[in-house]
Amino acid sequence: MPKVYRADTPLEKLKKIESEFAPDLLVISPGPGNPSSAGVTLEAIDYFKDRLPIFGVCLGHQALVQYFGGTVGHAPKVMHGKSSRVTHNEKGIFEGVENPLQAGRYHSLCATKMPDCLKVTAEYENIVMGLKHKDKPIFGVQFHPESILTPAGGKIIQNLLNISLKARRIAL
Repeated sequence: MPKVYRADTPLEKLKKIESEFAPDLLVISPGPGNPSSAGVTLEAIDYFKDRLPIFGVCLGHQALVQYFGGTVGHAPKVMHGKSSRVTHNEKGIFEGVENPLQAGRYHSLCATKMPDCLKVTAEYENIVMGLKHKDKPIFGVQFHPESILTPAGGKIIQNLLNISLKARRIAL
């Protein structure tokens, strides 16, 4: 059963929850502000990066970029409730997803410099829309797969869950 915790949840509580419930995936959700002002988010990435698959959405995606050494800045254009045709690599979370995919966007920040350990898996007009860690089951999307503006969002989430469960079985 999914459990939801706010960004102001202390890391010690998240560690306890992990030990009690053994989750299969950490989802870092959208939210206001930037990665530096996103509560426990960066600390959670630091703690869980070698323990659980991670999926960052919007602010969560930006937090992954920043945590691993990239930079986040203002997007060329504010995109709140806008749809874009995003191209992707057709692998991992994008396997079996139409290309380009229609994606709902709700952001004013984006990755401006990517760290070497993250590879771009999706983009729109040179803006990073998807990423994957080169060695870990860590993924991010700048767009919102849960949005009605992202018809293929269910398939992306299904792929993510399958990858996460497989990664957890290998780790156990």
